[in-house]
Amino acid sequence: MTLFGSDDTLVAALAGWLPTTRWFPSKSQRLAAITIVDRIRLPLTQPAEFVVVDLTLTSTSLSDTSPNDTAASHRLAVPLCWQAGGPVDAAASPEVVGWLTQAALTGAAAEGCHTRITGVPVSASVALSETAFSSTDTPQVTPLTADSSNTVLHVCFGGAAAEIGVVCKLLRQVRHGLPPDVEIGRFLAGDTEWRQTPPLLGFLQWHGPTGEPAVVAVVHAQVPAATSLWDELLTRLGGMSLAGDHSRGGESLRQEVMPVLIALGQTTADMHRALAAQRDDAAFGSEPWTADMQAAATHAMTTHAQQVFARLRRLKPPLPAATLTLLDEVCAHEAVCLARLASLNSQTWQSRRIRVHGDYHLGQVLFSRGRHDGLVLEQLQVIDFEGEPARSLAERREKHAAAKDVAGMLRSLDYLIRVAHRQAVVNLPADAYEQFAGWFLGSYTAAAHSSSFWPADPEEAGRMLAIYCLDKAIYEVAYEADNRPDWLDVPLTALLQIVATDP
Repeated sequence: MTLFGSDDTLVAALAGWLPTTRWFPSKSQRLAAITIVDRIRLPLTQPAEFVVVDLTLTSTSLSDTSPNDTAASHRLAVPLCWQAGGPVDAAASPEVVGWLTQAALTGAAAEGCHTRITGVPVSASVALSETAFSSTDTPQVTPLTADSSNTVLHVCFGGAAAEIGVVCKLLRQVRHGLPPDVEIGRFLAGDTEWRQTPPLLGFLQWHGPTGEPAVVAVVHAQVPAATSLWDELLTRLGGMSLAGDHSRGGESLRQEVMPVLIALGQTTADMHRALAAQRDDAAFGSEPWTADMQAAATHAMTTHAQQVFARLRRLKPPLPAATLTLLDEVCAHEAVCLARLASLNSQTWQSRRIRVHGDYHLGQVLFSRGRHDGLVLEQLQVIDFEGEPARSLAERREKHAAAKDVAGMLRSLDYLIRVAHRQAVVNLPADAYEQFAGWFLGSYTAAAHSSSFWPADPEEAGRMLAIYCLDKAIYEVAYEADNRPDWLDVPLTALLQIVATDP
């Protein structure tokens, strides 16, 4: 028997809550219908279910409701527990989160009528699980970020004094197949010596009515006392402001920011070398660009851009007037954008394609300090190889130019500077982006020298970066329109500056 009444009762309870969540698929669309796909009771003393739902979304007031608009469908994983007389998100329940995490690390399962969820531990989790689960205490659970298309939680077993922690990421969108986060995590741990990423410990699969599994949670080792590199750099910039360093801003930037971005360039190149390593697995290693590959990549970029521009033309109030003006200016440059993206197919690339991070930005790098031989060392760890969440699973598993990740980080540095100005964190010099990009890119190109994945010709590298930066900026516009409309002016302004620059 289900815990939360009939499917109709549960749908009514979810209808008002789901659109308010950070991980709701699209803030620019209206929830038209909810269909219950699966309900699995979890083996806990607290009433809890693992629920899978299909959502049908249509246009909202952010876009014109023309008769030609088509509905979009999304499948979500929504673990629920019963509190205060109704179902609530189980991410708020330490008991439920603890069971999901334990299942991923130990292989435990919960059965439905014709479905099940099953944990899949990896070898690295054996020692941890034997220690962590010797205690029967309910774990301490702390949300790590509210700005995510998934739900990321720090889970500490054995009490705070035990310091046994893992990071559990609940994947909200259900996609059948093995996600890059799991596939790349296994590869890096088992087939390379690169260790600047937290080890994958286990994952949780939902086997639905068709039997085809979908990964719905991933568990990684914790990086103690870590913060995102985005937060670390914003803090350093804010510290410059509090110290009154405006008159010697260039010197302060070289002291506070340059060493970190140089280290980031080295880390990024090392990551790409690991992903380019030649092994028996054809999903990894490097391969030359063929004409068909270039044509496919060009088609994917231009098709995506056309879809984004079509949506932008339908956006309307309640967006601010200034944002609407930016929208009109950006839409006027559609032909220029498409032509530049299409140039990917008209050139010969000597560098080779590899698997990439796919959604590489400052929020995907952890910064921490550790001690070694009495010295305090700053360390960087790359996380979340999921890829861009708005892309399909097949797109995220494609090999690309390493320039995709490099461009993603360059765009993130531009975001950082714009946000620092927007939030009045610090008055940065006019050439702050050129400095930041120069430090990161200079370090990366030096570390990637003589590799198969980075062009030996600086002109080829520049052309690749220009194309991928443009593609990323267009993606950012679509992402902000769907998830953070009040941020839409940031990528729109950047996109106008990109198209104003000679290719």
